[in-house]
Amino acid sequence: MDYCLSKYKLKEDMRLRTPCAIHENLCMSVIKFINNRIVDIERDCVNSCSQQCFETGYGITVKRCIRCCNTSLCNDFSIDEMDIIKIKLFKTTSTNFEFKNFEINKVIIIFYFFYFFFSIIC
Repeated sequence: MDYCLSKYKLKEDMRLRTPCAIHENLCMSVIKFINNRIVDIERDCVNSCSQQCFETGYGITVKRCIRCCNTSLCNDFSIDEMDIIKIKLFKTTSTNFEFKNFEINKVIIIFYFFYFFFSIIC
């Protein structure tokens, strides 16, 4: 393999192709999502690669999906092509939190009622 696409993804422009080193025999694309919106695409030559998607974050979900290939300029991937290889972009495992219903103490409700009532009068 000679070249992989750079992050700018223009095959026609020779300046935007990344020459690969002798030991780098794969091209890789990493698509980064924040809250299910694409925010960045990284492309480069690598010597090892594992196709996967993984999530990080708490409150703001950051997801990265990696795609690998082994021919020159092959890392020209779209979302549709990633779906073909069964990488489920929006179906990775994540922790679901269930909120329990707590009964609010009646004394607190009465306190706030009188607090607001007297604050309006005064």
